[in-house]
Amino acid sequence: MKQIRLKKKMKKSKKCLIFFLSVLFLFFCMFFWLNKKIEPFLENYAELEIKKFANLIINHAVSTEIKKNSQVDQLFTIEKDNDGNIVAMDFNTFFVNQFLSSVMNTIHEELTQIENGEVKEENTELLNRYQKEKLEKGILYEVPIGLFLDFPLWINLLPKVPIKFQFLGDVSSHIHTKITNYGINNAFVEVNIEVEVSMMSMLPFLSQRFTVQSEVPMIMKLVEGTVPNYYFHGFEKDSMNFSLPTG
Repeated sequence: MKQIRLKKKMKKSKKCLIFFLSVLFLFFCMFFWLNKKIEPFLENYAELEIKKFANLIINHAVSTEIKKNSQVDQLFTIEKDNDGNIVAMDFNTFFVNQFLSSVMNTIHEELTQIENGEVKEENTELLNRYQKEKLEKGILYEVPIGLFLDFPLWINLLPKVPIKFQFLGDVSSHIHTKITNYGINNAFVEVNIEVEVSMMSMLPFLSQRFTVQSEVPMIMKLVEGTVPNYYFHGFEKDSMNFSLPTG
């Protein structure tokens, strides 16, 4: 009798073990299938959200430095010939480097602080589309898994994936200017700052490195003078690239 009972218990234990292993196998298969299905969508979504966020910080840093500097017009000089034609454009190297350094330091500081969960009170309005309590945990956004599975009813039932970012510390920028004819005896001057920032999206079991490129308008003004006809589309000039030292 004892042997029969022992055999029955062993058979029951084997069935339970087989059932458990089968469920575990199915769970891993489902997880692998789900991961492969949503991985490209998550990568693209995370990159898009982080680029939006980085551009927000870059624009804010540039506008902040422009407000601080009332001498932004000193970034460049325009040379004319005796007939009033604009023949050259040059940069005030000292002022350009000083301005770019200030902008990049501001970007570096703000991205580093937010990555570490530190949200300044003065940035609350700037970051109003993000949840402050999430940012303080280093989470930029949480995206429902159901959003990528074409099952609308699952959106609120399935868990959310936290999107975090890592600022890699690389920031570079330069000033881009363009002068074109505008009306009679006038030229239109455009001055933009072009910034590149290295970022990384941080997702569970997944990370991706990419570069955020942003061009922010600084100056748009009319000046007296004309661009020679041989510059059919006007002419453009870039300052030297300025990189913020890292490490």
